[in-house]
Amino acid sequence: MQHFDTLTLALEDIMDGNMGQREAQDWEVSNNDSPIIFNMIYGINQAVYGFIINQYIDAIVLTNFHRESLVKGLGTPTLQHIEQSLGEIATKRNKEIALMFQSIEDQPDTIVWLKKNKYQERNDIDDPGTIYYKIFSN
Repeated sequence: MQHFDTLTLALEDIMDGNMGQREAQDWEVSNNDSPIIFNMIYGINQAVYGFIINQYIDAIVLTNFHRESLVKGLGTPTLQHIEQSLGEIATKRNKEIALMFQSIEDQPDTIVWLKKNKYQERNDIDDPGTIYYKIFSN
């Protein structure tokens, strides 16, 4: 397992196409099975996120496919830590980074949580369901 000083550096390593398992602060970030699918675990399975990453010339899109917090009240601080790292990467790479959550209509608590964290809502004609997203840019 590689060690990184910050979550930002660990996420950049994934965005550079490197595969493997990383430790950064209280996080474990891994993409052992695919360069475009990665998991993030905070603490000892206290909060877990899964993302698919798509990179374009001028943007990076992270689509969340799994999220759970086993400790009440830990979802928002861990999400904010991820957001802070994505903001730093967007500035450093001069690219927009979109963080998206979709297919959560049956999870009203998640919708409330995303709205509380200032995620915007949009309905996509090609993909049924509501998408909640936030854009990070320089």
